[in-house]
Amino acid sequence: KNPVTNTARAAPMGSGGSVDFKQEISSRTSAEIAGALKELPAEKLLRVKALVEAEVDSALARVQKERNDLEDKLLEKSWWGKFVQKFPRRAKTLEECKIWIYHSQGDYPVLVFTAGDDEKPSYIYGKQIFRLRNQWDDESTTFWDEDAQVNGLLDTIDPDAEDEFKALMPGEIEDDFSWPPMPEFTAEMQALVHRHVLPTVKALDRAENEQSGIEELGFMYGEDWPMEPSTDKSGEAVRCWKNELRGMDRKSL
Repeated sequence: KNPVTNTARAAPMGSGGSVDFKQEISSRTSAEIAGALKELPAEKLLRVKALVEAEVDSALARVQKERNDLEDKLLEKSWWGKFVQKFPRRAKTLEECKIWIYHSQGDYPVLVFTAGDDEKPSYIYGKQIFRLRNQWDDESTTFWDEDAQVNGLLDTIDPDAEDEFKALMPGEIEDDFSWPPMPEFTAEMQALVHRHVLPTVKALDRAENEQSGIEELGFMYGEDWPMEPSTDKSGEAVRCWKNELRGMDRKSL
């Protein structure tokens, strides 16, 4: 018997869920939760889905606040912090968010979660990249952890070209400045990535590299968007393009 399903059935529907229910949700991946929900009768499905979403959203809100606190401490004690603090950290609406797959002939595809313009991010957390390395069946996930980091606006800004930044710069700092690393993800942050993001990443990795079709996963490609060509080892131009990944609905779990 599926413990998630059994616990979900036993949880008080009007109380926000029992402690056992919360513990089960916190230890299950999105795929496991979705499988459990399929076993529920229709009259209970919507109520249990609402509880699941509330628990996941609560965990995300908690680690987001923790993340903000870690960054605030870094920015407050850093001379360059005042410059960075003026930029928004995250998108305010889901309508700003998209999922892309970048393709390059002869190379592995790249899965890109974006907030706003993927090529010119306007948020500090404007872009999350996962390289689809054809390692979807590898239980070792250290490479996924390395992918999960802060990507976005700071990757595209040249601080040396900003007068406001130069005015804050101490005289002894070298002209060629690179951003110090932002705080690393905590264990709880990485655990959320493992449970709710990596199952989707791995499924897309398998579909892309085995050419089994993303349609079976409930996705579809948008039209081809040309990107700047890259070059191979011999210096020859390589065609690059991207496709928006459509069909994902967070509410469907």
